[in-house]
Amino acid sequence: MYTFDRYLSPKIAAFCLAVALCCGCAAERRSPVGDGYVIVPVDEDNSEDVRWAEYLSGQIVRRSVKTDTSASHRRGVEVRVHVDASLSHDFVVERKGEILHLSARDADKMLWLLYQFLSSRAGQGLDVADLPPAFVSMEGDCGDFAFEYRGIYTPSNSDPELMPVMASHNVDYDWALWGHNLRRVFDGGRIPDEARALVDGERAGSQFCFSSDVLFNAVSRFVKAHRSGDETSRFVIMPDDNGLVCQCLACVKAGNTPGSATPAVSALLRRLADRYPDDLFFTSSYMTTVDPPSAPLPSNVGVLVSAISVPMQEKFKSRPATKKFAALVNRWRQVAGRVYVWDYMRNFDDYLTPYPCLRLLQQRLAFFQSIGVKGVFFNGSSPSYAPFDDVQTAAVAAMLIRPELPVAEYVDSCFARYYPVTAGILSSAYGDWEDGVARSRELLPFYGGIGGAVKAWLVPDEYVAFCDSLDRRAKSAGETERARLNRMLTASWFTRLELLRRPGGGYMEQEALRCLDGLRGYTAFADMAAYREAEGALERYIKDWDVLMAVNRVAARNRLRGVAVESVSRPDGAYADLSPLTDGECALPTDYHTGWVIASPEKVVWRLPAGQVRSGDVLSLSFLNVPRWRIHLPRKVEAWQGDRRVGAVDVPAEEQAFVRREVACQLGRVDSSQPLELHLAQREEEKRPTLACDEVAVYGKK
Repeated sequence: MYTFDRYLSPKIAAFCLAVALCCGCAAERRSPVGDGYVIVPVDEDNSEDVRWAEYLSGQIVRRSVKTDTSASHRRGVEVRVHVDASLSHDFVVERKGEILHLSARDADKMLWLLYQFLSSRAGQGLDVADLPPAFVSMEGDCGDFAFEYRGIYTPSNSDPELMPVMASHNVDYDWALWGHNLRRVFDGGRIPDEARALVDGERAGSQFCFSSDVLFNAVSRFVKAHRSGDETSRFVIMPDDNGLVCQCLACVKAGNTPGSATPAVSALLRRLADRYPDDLFFTSSYMTTVDPPSAPLPSNVGVLVSAISVPMQEKFKSRPATKKFAALVNRWRQVAGRVYVWDYMRNFDDYLTPYPCLRLLQQRLAFFQSIGVKGVFFNGSSPSYAPFDDVQTAAVAAMLIRPELPVAEYVDSCFARYYPVTAGILSSAYGDWEDGVARSRELLPFYGGIGGAVKAWLVPDEYVAFCDSLDRRAKSAGETERARLNRMLTASWFTRLELLRRPGGGYMEQEALRCLDGLRGYTAFADMAAYREAEGALERYIKDWDVLMAVNRVAARNRLRGVAVESVSRPDGAYADLSPLTDGECALPTDYHTGWVIASPEKVVWRLPAGQVRSGDVLSLSFLNVPRWRIHLPRKVEAWQGDRRVGAVDVPAEEQAFVRREVACQLGRVDSSQPLELHLAQREEEKRPTLACDEVAVYGKK
């Protein structure tokens, strides 16, 4: 775990040293500092007590603001600081008149507790506008941190000086090896042949042999080089992100099967844990290591279990997927002393639309705690901007310590602290959105389009009114608040564009141009270059909109516009609505969620009613090609009337990804009294072929 010293920047370290030098004697420690505060160590022979008393004195000096001197000493308080490893709780606050005792078990918790005190003194002679609101009562409080590891991967938790203030962790700072990065143990990242998995008799360049001594020795050297002195360091050891499992003699002897690498991975973890007993080693419950080993692991070995299968919605605990997740956690708890959960707090296909998830996260944390989880890592949008990330990060950090926190009240206090002029507008809107999620009981998707937000909480007209109201009020905000609001309002143009783009969204080119003009302001913010996890460059998004508007002008002349298309083949669940095929509005090639009709039957059959096409017409169908999503162009498009084929075209394979391709099929003689069926043949090389179409059109004869 990172301690105070490791978070300290050179500037603050120098400042604290100066404070320590000028506060060196007991008499001076009892002298008032700042606006009448007296800070003393409980035990002046305890270096930790002295250290933290001096640090708090320095912070008060730095944060003091000029006040009415006649009232200054009435504002002050005597604070007695004590670090005690034998304390019955992680922290204890005791108030006796004007004497306040702040006690904590260790340095990390003391640093956090001191900032809780500082933050609680807002408006009492100290400038704490940069600190999240306190949630520990300075009238008397005590407690234990709910989770030993509290990871938050968000832009607002990326400052190493702020992390200890919130008692939060960040994988970029507190893991020596994290994620699918095991190849880092080798120079240049190339896996030597001796450390590669043997699969189907050949060495795989994208997977490890976990029985390899070459791998063990490389990991050992890496651990030795990246250990944090006398402190405990954390290392993740897990396979590459694929389903390959080594089947060499040593791995098979360890217990590997073609679908499970757990035995060999566990054996490697045992060797590392034995060699480095003071460090922590984790693997993941994921893909080929989902199942735990049959025998208990050493005490310094843990596991990360992904909660992506647990739905982000009300009443999630009754869902079969949640019960399965709880059973998996319980199985791992039988063999591993530390079970951490890898959870999610963003829509990774849309960072810029608000994601009102805090009440659901609170329910999830209480659930994780109830099933024995010891640590939680929340994956957010870091380093990319997300609206309300500052408030949500502060609230999540607080809930990781105290899950029973009254979260709605705490969120209001965050808005009041960070947005003093616009807090009323923001608190009201955000609270309504959280209420909407609770009422709808719909899923907040981890990967979804604007339709999912509208279904769960977003009322388009109300959202637009909120943005306009916020923009008007923002003009009265101070410099710091206005900077935060400029980011938020710039991001809001993206959501407004997505609302225009959704089926039935009332697309108007003039409004789209206005929104695009607002969104172009993203270039002023380095953290707003991407709006999603993959293929999310806003630069491309804006260029794609230019193309979309041009295509929509043509699609507006589609003779089939508004004609109802019927599915003859089995429709695909959420894509049973075929109205987007003839709405005259085209979709973006980087987003399959919005505007595309997805179909996965081996042969897709759609029917147009009689009288809609004429002999010699050219049917134009536009398809999406994204192989990584298993979405391909169809192999063939045919037009049929009864048992007579009236048109056909073979569609060549497309190598370029994230492209929209139009396919033209000229019709022969058509009987206007019969419906026309479109037969779309999937590509046969895919195990589960899928196609996506956004428009079926007729513009006239060739």
